[in-house]
Amino acid sequence: SGEHAAAGAAKDQASKDQMSAVGSIAGSVVGSDRKMKKNINKIGVSNNGLNIYSFEYKNPIYGEGLFQGVMSDEVPSAAIVPMDGYNAVDYSMLDVEFKSI
Repeated sequence: SGEHAAAGAAKDQASKDQMSAVGSIAGSVVGSDRKMKKNINKIGVSNNGLNIYSFEYKNPIYGEGLFQGVMSDEVPSAAIVPMDGYNAVDYSMLDVEFKSI
């Protein structure tokens, strides 16, 4: 009975760990299609040569205010993730931080 409870607890923890990992991955995927943005200004270049921009989203559902990030048409294709008819970018594959500025 004790072994069964321990096995159940281990299974529950493994499931939580997996969901946490998925959440971390999902959290690094951000809508970065140029068509989603306005007021785009180049503000720098990453160590790997990626252009870094400030911008606002046209639709506030994606976020309000000024953000820093990349344009999906300028990153390696391996970092692009299709999202709602737009291209998102997996920032965990880039040397650029997506953030509110």
